[in-house]
Amino acid sequence: MSATATAIEIYCPGADTPERTGCLWSGSVPDPDPEAIFRYFNRNSHDDAARLREIGYRLPSLSFGDIISFSGTDRTLILCPLGWAPIDEPTVKSIINSPDPSIAAKLVAMQAVPS
Repeated sequence: MSATATAIEIYCPGADTPERTGCLWSGSVPDPDPEAIFRYFNRNSHDDAARLREIGYRLPSLSFGDIISFSGTDRTLILCPLGWAPIDEPTVKSIINSPDPSIAAKLVAMQAVPS
C-alpha cells in the first residue's frame, strides 16, 4: 500500500446516460495499483458499500470499459476483460462524445492490450 494517497478520476461510461447524471468521480485512493483500485471500488459487502458512500462514490462497481485517470500524470487506463490497458486522451474523448459511451468503451477495451 502506498504511504500517500493517489488522486484519480473515474469515468463510468455505463452510467453516462441521459437518465443518470454523474458519470465521473474524483478523489483519492490509498493504493495506486490498478488492481487495488479495482478491489477498492467494488461492493462485495455492506462495509464496502458504506465506505464508498462515505467518500461520495455513487457510481456502479468498476467493470469492463470503465476508465481511471491518475491526476497530475498522463496515465489513463481502461478496464479490459483481463486487466487494465493504457488508453490515450483522444480515445477517451471519442468514447465520451460517442452516441453510446458504454458500447464505445467496451469496443475499445476489447481491442486494448492489458499491461
